[in-house]
Amino acid sequence: MEHKVEIKIHGDDDGFVGMKCFACGDRFKLSAADVNEWEPPDASCPLCGLSGPFQDFLPPEFWDVVRKHVENLGVDLLNEFSRGLERSFRGNKSMQFKKGTPLRKKDIGEIRQVPEFDLVAFDCCEIEAKVPPAAALGITYCPMCGTVRE
Repeated sequence: MEHKVEIKIHGDDDGFVGMKCFACGDRFKLSAADVNEWEPPDASCPLCGLSGPFQDFLPPEFWDVVRKHVENLGVDLLNEFSRGLERSFRGNKSMQFKKGTPLRKKDIGEIRQVPEFDLVAFDCCEIEAKVPPAAALGITYCPMCGTVRE
């Protein structure tokens, strides 16, 4: 049995979504269009330059939403299972099963975006990122290929 859930992250006014480096813990933003079309398996932090699997840069808020979707799927399956048990025991004189109150789903909520950052362009891969203002003035690294931008 396979279940697919589409999780939408709403970007800021410019269409950028928040990310968080697994190594340095700093936050940055990438264009939602770039995130949706990301091809390399790895990404680099534009602030510290360390690279790793792209999913390691997804912020904790994203994983909270994923967890809530999975828990809600479990609630649906358990509620359906108890309804099925009640139906299967209907009419049985020696054994009865009555489903209780259905389990409640968790509110998914929305992923909130981090504060405004400064836009930095990376000509090597023709992408842009938003980084904290102080970082935009120094050395940054292309999130796609890791090239240094000074």
